[in-house]
Amino acid sequence: MDVAGLGGMFISCAMISTVMCNQCDEQARGICQLCGRGVCSQHHSSLPSLVAIYGQDPPRAIVVSDTLWCGICRPQPEPISMPELA
Repeated sequence: MDVAGLGGMFISCAMISTVMCNQCDEQARGICQLCGRGVCSQHHSSLPSLVAIYGQDPPRAIVVSDTLWCGICRPQPEPISMPELA
């Protein structure tokens, strides 16, 4: 049986399913870094993606530019308060 390593786990290649593009049902070339939708080479865009925020005065962010984006999901333009995480 053929196996592929994935994050320290070994899984059978037969267990890996094909991800399809959310817009046209062609085979996806990747997934949107913001929402996880599959995107093909025709329907992809790019957008910066926030990796981490650290520090307090002022807060700083680690951002990756040109990450794969589906073009459908809409990141919020302003921060959202989440008191339940405090």
